Amino acid sequence: MRQLFLILTIFLMQNTLTHAQSTTAVMVDSIVIVGNQKTKRSYMLREMTFQERDTIPLSILGNILETNRLRLLNTSLFVSVKLNVNKWQDDNHVTVTITCLENWYFYPIPIFELADRNFNVWWTEMKRDLSRTNYGMRLTYNNATGRRDPLSVQVQAGYTPRYSISYSRPYINKKQNIGFDFAFSLSNNREVGYAVENNKLLFYSTKDRILLKRLGANIGFSYTPGLFVSHSVSIGYSKSDVDTAITTRFNKDYYLDGSTTQQFFYLSYSGRIDKRDFRPYPLSGYMLSWGATKNGFFANDNLNILDAAVRMAQYFTLNSKFSLEMIGKVKTAVIRNTRPFTSNRGLGFGSDNVRGYELYIADGLDYAYSKNSLRFSIIDKEFDWTRKTKKKWLKPWFLFPVKAYMTFNFDAGIANDPTGNREINPLSNRVLYGGGVGLDFLLWNSISYRFEYSVNDRGEKGVFFNYNLGF
Repeated sequence: MRQLFLILTIFLMQNTLTHAQSTTAVMVDSIVIVGNQKTKRSYMLREMTFQERDTIPLSILGNILETNRLRLLNTSLFVSVKLNVNKWQDDNHVTVTITCLENWYFYPIPIFELADRNFNVWWTEMKRDLSRTNYGMRLTYNNATGRRDPLSVQVQAGYTPRYSISYSRPYINKKQNIGFDFAFSLSNNREVGYAVENNKLLFYSTKDRILLKRLGANIGFSYTPGLFVSHSVSIGYSKSDVDTAITTRFNKDYYLDGSTTQQFFYLSYSGRIDKRDFRPYPLSGYMLSWGATKNGFFANDNLNILDAAVRMAQYFTLNSKFSLEMIGKVKTAVIRNTRPFTSNRGLGFGSDNVRGYELYIADGLDYAYSKNSLRFSIIDKEFDWTRKTKKKWLKPWFLFPVKAYMTFNFDAGIANDPTGNREINPLSNRVLYGGGVGLDFLLWNSISYRFEYSVNDRGEKGVFFNYNLGF
């Protein structure tokens, strides 16, 4: 009798455990996608962390759905993405439905852009000179075959006449882990920045002839073994010719030793681990990137440079309103030879700067910086006016997600220039500090604007503006 009772108890425990297991997870029978008129289903599934026939614990189901909603928004192919579970069967088999509104992929954009390093230099240093602008037409198709493969053709006149074509395809094989890209460009300049003095770029210009001609071409390949890791290799060729007036009158080391021509082949590698929650404006997660570039391989190449860099960005969600952004980057010259003026680049280009020093350049073989922002959410809203238009191609513009954040910023950085003269360029070889407050806007989940009031450690103050159109 005792043995029979023991067997019955074990049987009941097994049934209880089996039932508990069946009610603590769901199996995804199918994934239904609605609204992807252009984007390939296979590409969307490639970007997701779960697939059909996968089992998901109920305790994290909500988080999994939100993570994948953000992953699809990170592609910049959609204005809106929603994931819902429906057709929940008694045996916990479910269907996940993805409802998306695709972005407007084709952008015939009239070009009217600034030729200077950033908006703040043009506005303050160049006195809003409209002759320092570029104009023309850029045709961009961000989703040419439905696989987030942008094709861009540019015809540009004005300050920097430029002609270019580029194409990128994230996946070309059956496993969807190998991609490629290529680019070709021609450009001419009638004005050349030939030296840096007082950490400001000096220019020489003429209206009767071209001072600088440049040609560039490259082809690259990428390898994405998983959802968060990627590697890329690029092989390219660069050739440029500068007018003799630059090398004889202003800077004989523009290309070193009075040369007026510089041509070289290059090879670059970059890797990345990206676990940010929302790439256009992350609130949690991190991204680690690293890379190296070798310029010059053959006897006829006029450049011999090897640079390496590491960048880390970390994001913390503190509560429903506050988040913290911390970014650090280190770049160093592995080959420490004498460089031409055009290749001695430090702080002050692109996002590699210190707030409050946007108007300055601190050149050097090496540099490092830390950028930190405490962000406070003041607007997070979606305005849906899609019912006001029946035209499908206009709907992405009538669904208007908008986010706004107040930011409190503090940066520090240093550029190491072993050959630099502190009397001529006092900002090199010393630590720079800057910070202030700002206002960030994110529109349509891809277009961002940033207004900042910053003060540097020299006591200089200013209002600075930056933007990213997301395409």
